[in-house]
Amino acid sequence: MSSSVLFLSFIIYDFLGWLYESTVWAPCEKKRFINRGYLLGPWCPIYGFVSLLDWYLLGELESPVKIFVIAVLVCCAFEYFVSLLLEKLFHERWWDYSNYPFNLNGRISLFSALLFGFAGLVLVKWVHPFVYSRISMIPSPFVDYISFFFFLLFAVDTLFTTIGLSHKNPAVEKLYDRISYSVEVPFDYLNVKTEPVREKAEAAIRTAADTAAEKIAKVSEKVISAENNKKSSDDN
Repeated sequence: MSSSVLFLSFIIYDFLGWLYESTVWAPCEKKRFINRGYLLGPWCPIYGFVSLLDWYLLGELESPVKIFVIAVLVCCAFEYFVSLLLEKLFHERWWDYSNYPFNLNGRISLFSALLFGFAGLVLVKWVHPFVYSRISMIPSPFVDYISFFFFLLFAVDTLFTTIGLSHKNPAVEKLYDRISYSVEVPFDYLNVKTEPVREKAEAAIRTAADTAAEKIAKVSEKVISAENNKKSSDDN
C-alpha cells in the first residue's frame, strides 16, 4: 500500500469518526450537535490512527473473537494514552467516561471498549477492504495530488489548533477563537432547527416508556393475584 493510499484511508477514517462523534454521540450524550474532536476541521485523528493500527495488527486474522478482543485492548490502550496526553498538553479533557459504569479514571470504559471491539471487527472484515478498493481505483498521479492536498490541510489545522490551544501566542489564540466560533455556527443552527423534533421524539419515548411500565405493572398484578388465588385454593 502506497503512502498516498494509506494517508487517504487515514483521512477517511478521521472523517467517519468525526461524523459519528458530532452527529450520533454528541446528540445522545450532550443533547445537541457539536463539532467534536481536537481539530477545527471535520476529522478526529484518533479514529484514523486506531483504524489503521487495527488493520495493520488484525488484517491477517480470521477469528472474529480474536479480532474483537485484540481491537478492544489496542483501542483502549490508545484511547487512554491520547486522553492523558491531551490533558497534559492543554489541561482539558475531550471525553470523560466518569458517569459510565466500569470506567478507568474516566478515560476508558467498558461501553467504549465493547463499541471499539465491534467497530474493529467491522473495520477489518468489511470497511477497510471496501475503502482500499475504492481508493485504489484512483489513478496514481491523482491519488498523490489528493493525498498531498489533504495532508496540507491536516498539517495546517493541527499546527494552528495546537498553537491556539497552547495559549502561547495571543494573536493566533484570538484568531483560533474566532474561527472556532464560526465553525460552531452551523451546529448551533442545526440544533435550533432540530430541537422541536428532538423534543417530540423524547416525549414519544417517555410516553412509550410510561405505557410499557403501566402494562408491566398490570401484568404483574394479575400474576400476583392469580398466584394468591391459587394458594388460597390449595389451602382450602
